[in-house]
Amino acid sequence: LNILLLSLGGGGGNILRSVKELFRRDLAVTQKTDGRFAEHLRRAITTRFLDTNEFSLTSVPREERLIIGERTTGRLGARHNPDVAAQALAESRTEVEALLRKHSVVVVIGTGGKGTGAGTMFPVAQMARDQRKLVIPIFVRPSFERHEVDKRRSDHALSVVERFDNAKIRLIEILNDQGYAESDPQPQSVVWERMNRPIARGLRGLIYVLSDLSQVDPSDLSTLFAGGGRLRMGFAEID
Repeated sequence: LNILLLSLGGGGGNILRSVKELFRRDLAVTQKTDGRFAEHLRRAITTRFLDTNEFSLTSVPREERLIIGERTTGRLGARHNPDVAAQALAESRTEVEALLRKHSVVVVIGTGGKGTGAGTMFPVAQMARDQRKLVIPIFVRPSFERHEVDKRRSDHALSVVERFDNAKIRLIEILNDQGYAESDPQPQSVVWERMNRPIARGLRGLIYVLSDLSQVDPSDLSTLFAGGGRLRMGFAEID
């Protein structure tokens, strides 16, 4: 299978960077013991960073960038407005659909705290589904109660989840509020590390399963990904 890991906006991009870093380390180890399998994994996986703000992608290789809505946003971002992000996606719809068409599995990673991820998460997943891809949406839902975002942003993130439920697209919902600790304030980079590493580790295992379906019972995948309902992940520490 050809697997596309597609991040939406800055929050999704941070998660995908963590996944790439772990995957790069894995490949280096695998290369020493099984070069053919390492090459298979390398060919099977494509990463793309979709955003409305070109400046947030300066550290991303140029061939992995997908800037949407140039006329809508001037490449300066969605201004924390999900509606602007949706308009930018509509402007670049042909380009995004062409990218999705090249892959059989599409893993869409987005967050609901600001604009780009919140405004494009459901439409991109729906595009992939309309093309009959195996689509795996991973949505990080921020919390109003834990003071991650204001109530308007929190309510919008809930509406994104509701759209997935109504469309019967099974969603992996991640609740990251425990990444923040009021008793132990830390820089944003530390908080992102706390939140993104567990997600990256879990996603890495899923990638390995999807990249070699000879080891998987198809009925297991059908049970896991087909139909309504949600898959939920929460931040936790295991002693």
